[in-house]
Amino acid sequence: MQKGRKKIEKDVRKCEKSDKVIERQENLAEALRANLRRRKEQKTKIREKNKI
Repeated sequence: MQKGRKKIEKDVRKCEKSDKVIERQENLAEALRANLRRRKEQKTKIREKNKI
């Protein structure tokens, strides 16, 4: 019983993250996606150069 309640309280605390933290995580995710997109574009450019 005690363990279960502690776990629930811990999960609730995780859910109650500040907006600043959430915003930072979203910005990081966006940056990572942009990075992957750029890398993929560079790979395709290199392949196209190799074909020519």
